[in-house]
Amino acid sequence: MREVIPYFRCYAENIIADRHYRSMSLLERGLWISIYLECWPNVSVPADRKKMAKVLGFGEEEISKIQMDQIMYFFSEVQGEITSPELNALRDEFMETRRKKAEGGKEGARRKKEKQLGNAEGIPKGSSIQVKSSQVISSQIKPYSSYLESEINEDSQEFDSLAKAYLAASRG
Repeated sequence: MREVIPYFRCYAENIIADRHYRSMSLLERGLWISIYLECWPNVSVPADRKKMAKVLGFGEEEISKIQMDQIMYFFSEVQGEITSPELNALRDEFMETRRKKAEGGKEGARRKKEKQLGNAEGIPKGSSIQVKSSQVISSQIKPYSSYLESEINEDSQEFDSLAKAYLAASRG
């Protein structure tokens, strides 16, 4: 089942600037836009004037008076149906974009599920030093200065002298 896409992009400036559009009469422009709009949701319009009139909701005599030469510049006739190559290309482009987005969504869901279930191979992904804030209690954290005063190995003169120089400069 083909899905109906409710909109399409239409650049009025490009249409109005087109010499073929400008050379059409008011009646031809009216039929052109009616066919154009009908081709979006229904892909085509019957080429037979009687059937076309019925589909578009016009009188058969109104349609028969309008020349199709200028109008057909914008359309193609295939097996008794008038189609718009431009709208067909837009529809295909839209459907391809929709397909790619659906694939991306499925891939994202797969990755999310894999992440939630954990790595099946037993190899953790990401950094091994990550700590969640919920895992640390603030009372467990010592101030940096108390760490330097109580934990530094006094035998390491080089580190000790650098640390003391840093402390002196920072308190300064």
